[in-house]
Amino acid sequence: MRSSSDRPLASLILGLAAGACAACAGPAAAQGLEEKVNAAIQRGRAALLPRLASQLRNIPADYPMGRIALSLAAVLKAGILSEDETVVGALARLEELPVAQTYSAACYLFALDAYWQARHREGLAAARKAKAGSTSAAAVPRVPPEGPVRKAMERCIAWLVQGSGGTWSYGGRGPGDLSNSQFAVLGLEIGLENGIPIPLEVFRAVAEHLVRVHHAEGEPEPFALTVRTPAWEGVTAGVARTVTLTVVQGGWNYEMNPGAGPSHTMTAAGVSSLLIARRALRDQGVYSGELAAQVDRQIHAGFAWMGRRVSGYLTSQHYGIYSLEKAGDIGGILLLGTADWYQEGARFLLRSQRRDGSWGDEVNTAFALLFLTRATRSHLQALGPPVHLTGGGAGNAGNGDDAGDPDGEGSDLVHVARLQGFVSAATVFEFLADTRDPALVPVAEEVVRGYPPHRMHEVVLRLLSVWTGEADAVTRFARAALERISGLAKAERPAFEVLAGGLAKARELERKGEDPAGELPGLLRGARSALLKRRALDLIDRLGQAEAFPAVIEELAGPDPEVRRRAREVLEQWAGGGAPAEGSREDPEAWRAWWAARGADVAARRRALSLLDRIERGGDAKEVDAAVDALARLGEAAVPPILAAMERGEYSAHLLRALAAVTGESAGLRAEDWKRALAGRETAARPR
Repeated sequence: MRSSSDRPLASLILGLAAGACAACAGPAAAQGLEEKVNAAIQRGRAALLPRLASQLRNIPADYPMGRIALSLAAVLKAGILSEDETVVGALARLEELPVAQTYSAACYLFALDAYWQARHREGLAAARKAKAGSTSAAAVPRVPPEGPVRKAMERCIAWLVQGSGGTWSYGGRGPGDLSNSQFAVLGLEIGLENGIPIPLEVFRAVAEHLVRVHHAEGEPEPFALTVRTPAWEGVTAGVARTVTLTVVQGGWNYEMNPGAGPSHTMTAAGVSSLLIARRALRDQGVYSGELAAQVDRQIHAGFAWMGRRVSGYLTSQHYGIYSLEKAGDIGGILLLGTADWYQEGARFLLRSQRRDGSWGDEVNTAFALLFLTRATRSHLQALGPPVHLTGGGAGNAGNGDDAGDPDGEGSDLVHVARLQGFVSAATVFEFLADTRDPALVPVAEEVVRGYPPHRMHEVVLRLLSVWTGEADAVTRFARAALERISGLAKAERPAFEVLAGGLAKARELERKGEDPAGELPGLLRGARSALLKRRALDLIDRLGQAEAFPAVIEELAGPDPEVRRRAREVLEQWAGGGAPAEGSREDPEAWRAWWAARGADVAARRRALSLLDRIERGGDAKEVDAAVDALARLGEAAVPPILAAMERGEYSAHLLRALAAVTGESAGLRAEDWKRALAGRETAARPR
């Protein structure tokens, strides 16, 4: 599979614009503009690179990190090799500098991300050359930043999120202005793109603040937005669609004063910040309610305001045109009304480029290059969705709980037969949310079917992320899939949000290997979904949570046949040969009588067996230690199962630790020695 990054630079840049609608120029004109833009990028890069080298020799007095990083990001986006000596020197210098200003932290993140993308592009080029012309991108899987690059990203993100509120000043998060705030949010977007955890409250605060300080102008009027979705070879060519909205235009200003009128640059800043906050909240399934409706309205209002005034962004100060690119590319916008914002901006920059290839000073030149190279496009737009080819079809997908999880616990790779490889579930749903392209629905359906059952809470969140107010094919798919996997027919969105929380709680308890607070019975009883009930029953069985036996008995009278079947299986397995008579095993009263007579012994035995299984499986040291401690808390009831496990052959030294904790004895390594020691203790304890 070939990602969009395999295409020539200028073709990639103009790919969203060329031939997308009747308002665009013809193919010959588009090709001519593409060639001119490519030449301008090369000249601009040639002009900025020596200036970056000069910045390294003579460190700028103000915003040293920010100025160096902005220049570095621009030359990398313009195609300079990641191994260029000036690039290497700039990265080394930036690593030495402290993070001290909002602009600087954000620009450093831009540069780090541009560097990592450049390395990926170069890896693709080398793989193509090594494979004698093959266009497959599978030889170079796209991996998130690691090592010093990731550490530096984490350092900047940590600096940006400290503090409180949804705005930033020059000195960090807190009361501030929209210019600093938009750079901070753009920096946080780099974190989102590269899998760096960021508290959701940051994005909620951004959205809530921008909603409060929005300035509306005029009366409701129709406005058309045309969006172009990226292509995914073998899946979709991308689509252009126009939506006509009735909106009241509006925007923002530098001071974020809702009583003052909007400005060009800050309205674009407000729109791009809301788009990023919306994505972050939507990806976690928490984008709903009145806040979501207000954010959507104000994004549309901002685009309408910008569309009426595109010429106002074409000034000698290129901060404005860079802000236009951020909003346009993050939103996937092709046309604002009838204005082709990218082509108008590109033609303006071609006219204003100087003889030496620059657009004035380093900052203006960097902003011009970042506009022309469409630097703010997401990884999905810039690099395309990665597919890890197996070459063997579905037979390589694995089976059981590990199916679709070839990289271990943290992976979300799922086998998609039509692509003959593994794809990231997060990437598929991100692509689906961004594009709303019906051609992606069959791929998403395969992802849902192939996801590991023990991580189904992630699928529910993914589906919620693409369920919007739009009555389109994507929302219909999300709702139908949620109903199918959950068993909740004709339920509304809040019911599925509750389900996602319940499944997440089940996964949390599974990772712990125990249920110390006894939450599973309540989870089982409170579940409306058959999916969650089956999940809770599986965990009750796996963790030996015999205290939940009465709740399991109740499910024998439930409405879902699969839940009833699974409940009976759990009860029979626990009871062994002592279960009620065959004809009464579906009778809750028969099981309640059985439990009253034998429950205490069964609870202790099942709990001990479950903890022993967790210890023997090994893995995470903290989880194993927690299981050993829980086994010791069972007291003398844990001794027979431990000794039985030791008699079976090889066993973990952790069992000896648990025996010592329960008995207060130390009797060596063999089960026979322990039996003699414990028998001797019992003999000594008998009255004479």
